[in-house]
Amino acid sequence: MTVEELAREVRSLKHRLDLAETRLSQIEGRFEFVSGQLRDIQLYQHSKFAEIDNRLEGVEGRLERVEGRLEKVEGRLEKVEGRLEKVEGRLERVEGRLERVEGRLDRVETGIAGLTAEVRALPRAIAEMIANR
Repeated sequence: MTVEELAREVRSLKHRLDLAETRLSQIEGRFEFVSGQLRDIQLYQHSKFAEIDNRLEGVEGRLERVEGRLEKVEGRLEKVEGRLEKVEGRLERVEGRLERVEGRLDRVETGIAGLTAEVRALPRAIAEMIANR
């Protein structure tokens, strides 16, 4: 091999080496671009997860407050139910008393009707007594 052929071979090898380095840097650039995008996506996901976590904490706080309110309402309803049972008991007693009063009222009305009949008959009886004397 001559010096010229060797020089051409060296130039060819340098040229191929430059092309390979260029392609490697292009590929490396693509990988850097893709890895940069992946890093950006990962950062975005972390920020979104942090935002979602904050929202969920807020929702959990609200739910705890609602649960507290519901417990208060349930306690109040239990009190109302107890009071309602007392009122129902009292109402039953009042109904019993009312039935007794109605029975007494019926007897009084019967008595008044009898007295009314006797009072109407009184003038005749007086007249008969006077006539029989």
